[in-house]
Amino acid sequence: QENQLAMKLAQGIAGAGYHFWIPPCTNQLFVILPDPLVEELEENFFFHRWKKYDERRTVVRLVIGWGSTEEDVSAF
Repeated sequence: QENQLAMKLAQGIAGAGYHFWIPPCTNQLFVILPDPLVEELEENFFFHRWKKYDERRTVVRLVIGWGSTEEDVSAF
């Protein structure tokens, strides 16, 4: 269940033109996002800033857990 939701989220992220620091293969996704988008997403979602990728982008760690839903994935 969690891995399936994570892959759905990964497809949406890739479809929006963003890239992964590590290829998605589990319920954890490491996504490279522009810093302004990270700040915007933090207003409504909880995730971990993993590391700076470069001067303008950050790798964030997204985790799909047992309580995550299709609605959560769609909202993100």
